[in-house]
Amino acid sequence: PASCSASGRRRQFVFAARAEEEPLTTTLQRVRTLPDLLHALAGTSYGGGSEHRAAAATVAVLALLGGNLVAAGRWATLLGLGATGLGLAILETRVGVMLVITVMAWLLCLRVVSGDISLEWAATEVFVVLSALMVFLGVAQCLQEDSRSYVLLLERHRSGVAVRNGCCMDVKLLVFDSSDHVRLVPQGGLLGGVFVPRGATHFLGGRPPYYVKVYAPWERELGYFEVPAGEYCFQATVPPLVLAPADEPRFTNSSEEHVAICVCGERCWTDSLWLPFAPVFARLRWPAKRVPPGGSVKLHSPSTLRVYGCGIMGSFVQHACARAYKGESAEFTGPYRWTHTGKSIHRSCSSLLHCVR
Repeated sequence: PASCSASGRRRQFVFAARAEEEPLTTTLQRVRTLPDLLHALAGTSYGGGSEHRAAAATVAVLALLGGNLVAAGRWATLLGLGATGLGLAILETRVGVMLVITVMAWLLCLRVVSGDISLEWAATEVFVVLSALMVFLGVAQCLQEDSRSYVLLLERHRSGVAVRNGCCMDVKLLVFDSSDHVRLVPQGGLLGGVFVPRGATHFLGGRPPYYVKVYAPWERELGYFEVPAGEYCFQATVPPLVLAPADEPRFTNSSEEHVAICVCGERCWTDSLWLPFAPVFARLRWPAKRVPPGGSVKLHSPSTLRVYGCGIMGSFVQHACARAYKGESAEFTGPYRWTHTGKSIHRSCSSLLHCVR
């Protein structure tokens, strides 16, 4: 399924997936559950990468409900309901969150039934919804990794679900069970998340399927998977940074670009997965070493290794991050740039487990 071609000096990796039968498009006549309604409103079908479009439909609905209060000038009500909903989401109280949404929907229906609508009200609603969608899509575009960069591979069958971190860096998991139809608040609440160190395995539970989002510092979404029963390994499709045991640990730049590396001690405060803009803080806090193509420098381990570009703006762009254990060398082979695809790719276990292997 994967092929490699050379264009000049730059390597290019292309994934080709076997065509399957067209998924069934969800229409309003087939709506049975809340996910069905979100997919129908988003104009998408199951498969085809429609999860984020359904999330956009959810954001649009919430913006519509909140825009009604903005148009009415009921700021106190909006702030009160918003703060209550946020607090309930942090505490993972789904019934309470749905109750807040129901109250906002009731206020909107009450206004429409009473006929208290105007052109100004409609313009405010449109502005709020469009603004919310623009912010959501902009943030999602910046925080989501290419769907071909990481994969979840089945290692062995078992009754429950376990995920092993096969990446060279620590990751954070947001886990949603099958009863959570909205999938905006993970297990443990809105501020929840499971820290999984490099090489560690986390047991999700014994009631599959689960829906898992994988994040790297800071809040960069590496993957979104539907996970049935089994033991899986989460890893990079084409790792830009390769770690290997060595008598004398060194960092080698095997790419065709100049890079800068920052090495900080183990468990430094800039390694936190919950620290906003952690790569930027690490770049400012720790001294950087410039490594030319084919160059090599001594690497102190255990440590956290970050690889950045060079130049005025590129020096703050992180190409790779790794948790180097004692006696390990690192070889940087990236950065890799994926070719553009005409259609979005649905990244789930059912579509990738059999294609990548």
